[in-house]
Amino acid sequence: MAIKYISELPETASREGNRLTITRNLLYQITGGSHPREILSDANIPAYSTVHPTLDGYFVKSVDEPRQIDGGRHDGSYSVAINYAVASLLSSDLSVIGGEEKPWEQGILDISYDSIDIVVPQTRFYVAGDKQFAPSGHMVHPATKEPLISDTKETHTLTNIRYALKSFRYEWIRRYRGTTNSSSICIAGVTFPALTAVITKLGATKKTFTSGKSKTSYWEITVQIEDYARLTVNKQIALQGYLCIYGGKVAHIQLKDGAFGNFGDSSLNIPTPRFVSNSGVVLPSGGTVGDSHYMSVPDIFDQNWGTLNIPSTEV
Repeated sequence: MAIKYISELPETASREGNRLTITRNLLYQITGGSHPREILSDANIPAYSTVHPTLDGYFVKSVDEPRQIDGGRHDGSYSVAINYAVASLLSSDLSVIGGEEKPWEQGILDISYDSIDIVVPQTRFYVAGDKQFAPSGHMVHPATKEPLISDTKETHTLTNIRYALKSFRYEWIRRYRGTTNSSSICIAGVTFPALTAVITKLGATKKTFTSGKSKTSYWEITVQIEDYARLTVNKQIALQGYLCIYGGKVAHIQLKDGAFGNFGDSSLNIPTPRFVSNSGVVLPSGGTVGDSHYMSVPDIFDQNWGTLNIPSTEV
């Protein structure tokens, strides 16, 4: 039994008089006899009053029941319509309280910047079919199977933001912390291309907004975004070692009279690692190191951050 989020279909819109409703359409796949109602508990389904991921001022007013697109009884493809409207069309808890601006409508409440120098570690990586937090790929040379060497140093910018949401789910802490953005996103006026930023910290504190005799609870969110200098969050590992592919087999790299090869004399084994291409060919002295001498692999699990509604406007 499984409920799998597939993608977001094109948005639609409808108008009743001057009341405009924006509708996001999410596509799901159901297998193993799961009931369609279970889709509505998926983390990609935003809570009531959650702001639209790209349209400020529009909030979730309703979520339609899952509608089957194809397949048999229960199993198959389903779409779910998420309907958004301006705050004045929702229930009273989203209307202006005492004429004051509510925290969850103020965008960024506080922001600061910092930087960090990091060394890319040599660990496992994600391959197709892996579950979050359980990468199974081994950092080895694709031809010689030797452990790889990594010493890349980078400087990353840290953006610390404090903002407010009308609702927050506990499971979001684990779901989003430590992930990279699966699609391009604008945060505080800065656009991060897909897979170039990471949520390094995520916290939420429940608070109460009071105006006159009215009280409304909300959540104050703190999030830290690490910018990978517009580079895809990948590990790029140098393909270096003491082995190569020689005669179709893995062999020690040897040097004799300036020529690389396997000469059957262990004293000719090279004393320091050499660049070896992904096909197992040794790079000659003075040769140009190219893309074939590095392995780039996914480093961090990616997620769609739209549910968190991180403010996009510049402060």
